[in-house]
Amino acid sequence: MKARGASRVVLLMAVAVAALVPSLQSAYKGHGNDRDVQALLEVHPGLRGTAADSCETCHRSGTVPGPAHAPAPRHVSHCDYCHAVTDFGKKPAGPTLNAYGLAYRAAGRGAQAIKALDGQDPDSDGVPSGTELRQGTNPGDAASHPGLPLAPHRAFTLQEIRSLSPVVSARIFLNSEKSRGGDTYHHYRGNRLSQVLDAVGLAPGAQSVDVIAIDGYETTLTLDELRRSWPQPRVAGGLDRSNLGECGWVSYGPGPEGGAAGLPAAPVLLAFEENGVMLEPARLDPASGRITGKGSLRVVVPQFEPGPPDLPLTADAACAARVAPEHRYNAAYDHNAGRSVGAVAALRVNPLPRGTRDVNWRALSGGGERVVVFGALQDRVRGRAPAK
Repeated sequence: MKARGASRVVLLMAVAVAALVPSLQSAYKGHGNDRDVQALLEVHPGLRGTAADSCETCHRSGTVPGPAHAPAPRHVSHCDYCHAVTDFGKKPAGPTLNAYGLAYRAAGRGAQAIKALDGQDPDSDGVPSGTELRQGTNPGDAASHPGLPLAPHRAFTLQEIRSLSPVVSARIFLNSEKSRGGDTYHHYRGNRLSQVLDAVGLAPGAQSVDVIAIDGYETTLTLDELRRSWPQPRVAGGLDRSNLGECGWVSYGPGPEGGAAGLPAAPVLLAFEENGVMLEPARLDPASGRITGKGSLRVVVPQFEPGPPDLPLTADAACAARVAPEHRYNAAYDHNAGRSVGAVAALRVNPLPRGTRDVNWRALSGGGERVVVFGALQDRVRGRAPAK
């Protein structure tokens, strides 16, 4: 099944096309500093802020091996696919290019390559690339072209989303690999994402959801992952700054710092509140491409493989010497903070119905004021639970 297309690393077209970038962090500069996106906007300035102004113009989604709890191959978003294929920028990204990306690279990149491709049809869907770019379809995907109807879609205000299912709360451990915020045992309040989708009305055959942030970052979760409650580890105390000074990296939030008992099992939440405070509405800085704020909604994903806090990848050796071996950085741990996407603007339910195409979720979301749900949906929204 095809899922057309998110940690806060965005793969820009420079990564996809150059296939030379050694680190995704170095690639995350925002569209204002990306030579390939700038080439596109030089030729088509009216595309700024549209679907074409993103990495998906040259990237494709793909199939990757599943994680330990569900090892069967799964189809994931273009962001997740590039993460897997490149090992987060350590390997060339050429295999992740779609038909347009390959043609753009072969044409020599830059504005002249964009102009040359405008009259060509790299994805062989019968529509020239320039026409597709201007009409909001993907010139690298034969299943996306003008004339196709939009996939079923609905836009909900934040209050409407909250009223679709009972509001619940959970303390969830998030293990971050690189974030300056460190690992956290914070309290969240929100809706079970699976119940929100069930209330919207899933069509038969729905398999997964791409969670999309306002900057276009996407990550894929299966419906099975959304419908389960996941066992969590015990709270490992004594790892914050009050105990370890500058080496401390764990935030415990309100409540007991640690204990022998594990946290209660937790589901994937579409959260609107953290530690009793409403999530700060996110804003996208057009100059840097970076997001400030985690909200108004954040998908919070528990660990699928319970494990302890570990120091960030960039921690000093001196800090590593001060903690038990289990708390030193371990690449094998489930660093689930990267799956917990903030600034949620849209939810794509895969696979899209045959013969339909993506909607313009950027326009419908109003910059994060609404959440757009689209894809494999039924015709009507089910009854809503009272808001809390």
